[in-house]
Amino acid sequence: MYYVYSAVFMPRDDGGYIAKVPDVPGCVSGGRDLIESMKMIKDALCGCLCVLEDEGETPLSPTPPNNFNLNPGEFAAIIDADTGKYRAQYDSPAIHKELQAAE
Repeated sequence: MYYVYSAVFMPRDDGGYIAKVPDVPGCVSGGRDLIESMKMIKDALCGCLCVLEDEGETPLSPTPPNNFNLNPGEFAAIIDADTGKYRAQYDSPAIHKELQAAE
């Protein structure tokens, strides 16, 4: 499925960002800079939404980015997630075999 959510980015002292998707519980990530943070939160969002799909749960509706009360330096951005593409890339028999071997 294809989803669109808002992510909130909070600057860190070292120049990186912590990012979270408030409408998807537990969806938090971060990176050394803005580009890495955006890539990481998109990956985290796809993973969290796949879990919700697998558990038969309906994700919360997304909050528009201008509806958040943000602290100075924070900003909200729209992040998209395509769980079908994500599963095609990461949900392969080879990966399952690697994960089972690691256990």
